[in-house]
Amino acid sequence: GGFHVEDNAVATLIRVGVLRNRANTGGGLNAYRSRYDVFESVIDSNQATNGFGGGIAATSNNPAPSPVRPASVVNLTQTLLRNNTATTAGGGIAATGDNYCGGSTPTPSCTSVKASVSLTNSVLDSNQSPSQGGGLLLNRSNLAVAGSLIIRNSVTGGALPFGGGMLLTTASAATITGTTIARNTAGQYGGGIFMDDSASLQMNGSQLYDNTASVQGGGLFVGPNGSASGSIQDSIIADNTNY
Repeated sequence: GGFHVEDNAVATLIRVGVLRNRANTGGGLNAYRSRYDVFESVIDSNQATNGFGGGIAATSNNPAPSPVRPASVVNLTQTLLRNNTATTAGGGIAATGDNYCGGSTPTPSCTSVKASVSLTNSVLDSNQSPSQGGGLLLNRSNLAVAGSLIIRNSVTGGALPFGGGMLLTTASAATITGTTIARNTAGQYGGGIFMDDSASLQMNGSQLYDNTASVQGGGLFVGPNGSASGSIQDSIIADNTNY
């Protein structure tokens, strides 16, 4: 909707407003096997009108025997991502790595390239989708979050209203430090964080606070598929409902 970059392109945005753009997928920024470095910017009120990634979509499929193009990368520093919406999944950000393993059937154990997302001293606020990740959707992706806020995002109304703040699936891995995840809402599971399908989570020095899920896992929900892993240390988990 606002920008599209593809195949090894690198876009650097410094003190930019990406506002009120619309596209089927990637309402504000869209990346396909390429990279965004965003500094001191505002990504606000963009819409994915018939797909995923209301604020940002980053996809990486490369069904070749050996990868010749990179996974997509999105780096946000001192940036506000707010009030973005998607009609299917990933209201704020949706990132997916290569799901084809060089053309073979997708499996959680696929070793092909993963997409990458980092949030540093940034804010994800009041983003929405009906299914799978109101704030963030990570599918076969790596996530690093430091010194940030993930707040007031929601996922409701769809067939899979999981992960109000973020959803980690299909061997995604998240490292979260010094971050607050608060007042996010899920229509079923994982108000703050939903993880499943061999995802992993490392959280340190963070707060998982006052998140809500209508069924289970107001703060954190770990699904039954694959082998989830990780640890939470030196953190606060408080006042989440249900469970």
